[in-house]
Amino acid sequence: MFLDWLVRLIIAGLGLLSAACYAQTSTCGVTMQTAQSNFRNIDVPGAQSTFASGINNSGTIVGTFADAAGVVHGYLDNVDGDSFRQIDFPGSTSTGGGGLNDGGDIVGEYTDSSGLFHGFLLSDGTFSTIDFPCATSTLASGINNGGGIAGSYINADSSVHGFFLDKNEFTTVDDPNQAVLNTDVGPITVSQVFIANNRRQLVGSFLDANVNRNGFLFSSGSFQTINVPGAMSTIPFGLNDNDTIVGEYEDSQFVGHGYIQRGSQITTIDFPGVPLTLLLQMNSAGLIVGEYTDASGITHSFLTEFPANGTSNSASEQHAGCLAQPQVAPATVQSNSRQTCHASVAKGVVVCSAK
Repeated sequence: MFLDWLVRLIIAGLGLLSAACYAQTSTCGVTMQTAQSNFRNIDVPGAQSTFASGINNSGTIVGTFADAAGVVHGYLDNVDGDSFRQIDFPGSTSTGGGGLNDGGDIVGEYTDSSGLFHGFLLSDGTFSTIDFPCATSTLASGINNGGGIAGSYINADSSVHGFFLDKNEFTTVDDPNQAVLNTDVGPITVSQVFIANNRRQLVGSFLDANVNRNGFLFSSGSFQTINVPGAMSTIPFGLNDNDTIVGEYEDSQFVGHGYIQRGSQITTIDFPGVPLTLLLQMNSAGLIVGEYTDASGITHSFLTEFPANGTSNSASEQHAGCLAQPQVAPATVQSNSRQTCHASVAKGVVVCSAK
């Protein structure tokens, strides 16, 4: 996933002093199983690597690919692979597709000529830049049908924060269990938000004191930690309107597996014979886009399917069976104030709360 690749590179470059990893523990009742699935490659023809990151309810797919020269572009296609469209933000040096909604609005990120990352919205053929006020980099990774945009930004101190942008108002979303990490550039924290569903629920991840990746669900003003039992790290990338989460976890051998979480049931999904599988998003019909890395280190994308209907529980029950920490942490979100807004911006650039 383009966004997660970037943040992993940033974290690796910071020289974290505490790099020990410990398996997550859980005393809750969780059903773990492995499913046999049918996979179909959806690689962009001629690409070095393909990253499919989003799928909407009509089966339209958005993602990123590296062409034969190594230049990164966004793309849009359908499940049949017959409506390919390349996406390049005007004047950018690279563009990555992040997510899309049922109306066809697309979000992602691009790199400018100075090497800085910006989020973007592509709606009705028009590009708009998305920059969190005063951030050094902004990445947009998901958009719901109401136009709410989820993503992450990086501050001047190198800390990574999640955000939700709704009606031109940014809200920072940082998990309260994130740790302050001592690095070569000073103390930092790392929280990310990957997607928002149509119920305004968010999923993301944060780093704890042991530099483990932990997942979280933010719903109704509260955070819940999501960890696959026994995993070294857990990253929930996708969340649909049926309360189904998809993502990736690393086992004790640091092998990455795709997973689906529905209620107290966690199902492992692995592309056959590869060292790394990620599930990025699942639509309401059960179609899933994901990625795998082959033995040569090349990333490919795939489409698979998981039954859309299953055990139905309330929203609070859906995730209670898989919490590493059973308590619900209080919300620590804050909206940016007028003082953080830029005084003047280019037309179409969303940088602050419209008050």
